[in-house]
Amino acid sequence: AVVSTQSTGDVHYAVQQTAEGLFPNVVLMGGSHGGFIIAHLIGKYPDFYKAAVIRNPIINHSTEVGVTDAPDWPYWIMGLPYDAYLPPVPSEDAYTIMLEKSPIVLVDQVRCPVLLLIGATDVCVPPQSQGLTYLRYLKSRGITCDVRLYPNDGHALSGVASSADSFTQTHLWYKKHLEL
Repeated sequence: AVVSTQSTGDVHYAVQQTAEGLFPNVVLMGGSHGGFIIAHLIGKYPDFYKAAVIRNPIINHSTEVGVTDAPDWPYWIMGLPYDAYLPPVPSEDAYTIMLEKSPIVLVDQVRCPVLLLIGATDVCVPPQSQGLTYLRYLKSRGITCDVRLYPNDGHALSGVASSADSFTQTHLWYKKHLEL
């Protein structure tokens, strides 16, 4: 599976080409699989990105596989076979591939401040196995991080209150960490 190497490399290259000479402070924002990409980027290129805001991120496919409402996704994105009529019991090899290609393995390299925006009722990317676990790992490594947990919202963070708050918090996060 090239998901964690080719896609993040392509995104980083595009960002570099766009920012070169124009933007000294590059920040990231994305959610779900976009959060997966962002978590990879801030781990692989820790000196390039200045801050990140991640919404309901996929952080570890090996812990997502048994709890998501999209059980085929961890298999498909990793290039592993999946039969919807007879879902596979994950093998040791499948778990290893899912873990090795997940951004959780890069947590020790993260340096930029990270704000997590999490819908507490998310059944696609369950918070306990993904975003909140990432928060715990970041905090334990002394990385500046915070979480906004929206108790009445799910994966899309589409409620009026959570949507408004998440965009306000994103603005304030960037302003604080870029000293604007």
